[in-house]
Amino acid sequence: MSAQETVEVEQGFAPRVAILTAVAGLFPIIGTLVMGPLSNPPKNFAANLLYFHWHSSSQLAGSFIKGVGLLCIVVPTIFLIRATLARGGSVPRVTPALSIIGAVILCVTTIFVAALEVSVSSDFFSKTGLTYSQAQSLFKGQAMVAASGAQFLGSVAVAFGLAMASLNAMRVGLLTRFLGYIGILAGVMIAIPVFSPLPVIQGFWFLAIAAIIGNKWPQGRPPAWDDGEAHPWPSASESRTRAAEQREASKNGKPA
Repeated sequence: MSAQETVEVEQGFAPRVAILTAVAGLFPIIGTLVMGPLSNPPKNFAANLLYFHWHSSSQLAGSFIKGVGLLCIVVPTIFLIRATLARGGSVPRVTPALSIIGAVILCVTTIFVAALEVSVSSDFFSKTGLTYSQAQSLFKGQAMVAASGAQFLGSVAVAFGLAMASLNAMRVGLLTRFLGYIGILAGVMIAIPVFSPLPVIQGFWFLAIAAIIGNKWPQGRPPAWDDGEAHPWPSASESRTRAAEQREASKNGKPA
């Protein structure tokens, strides 16, 4: 496929990809807000059960919204990988498969864990429900442990795919260095959430990528998107050399 054909194909998919990328940025934030302050849950186990029982609808709705957003992460990841490969770049071969499998696992387990928590709390407060020790054992039982473990593995797979897509898209000039490094950080924070329970950095990055893919970025997008060719960013030493040449040329009264 020629460079021009690559650009035409990408432009055909761009509007839908941009929308799903924005969903990947917004839905995890919205879902977390709908679920409420469970990022900092009550320390008392009984209080946790009561909270899940009273807010069961918001937990299920929020987890579903969040899960859909996490599933949509695979869309910009695969789109960036394909665009990178079309411009002569490379990514580890396992990256697309890991990204897809990880996103599906992360989506399913996010919803399943919330549903299990709501189910246990509802059973505990029913008239013929669980005892306190039974509820505790279910929260720490095999289903919850397996789901939590799968959730972590899915997040690691998604994080790896996102980091690889960002790094290699940056190398061929599809992303600026700033967005490339933010994308790597966003991937890491999917697997190891720190700083804030709200995925603000991830949300910013996905919205920025949606704007670039949809050609709505205020500063304009890198030229690699429009000509289908790689435009590697200069290395630090090349940038210093170029800056020195420009300073020398300005001293001599010559155009840089």
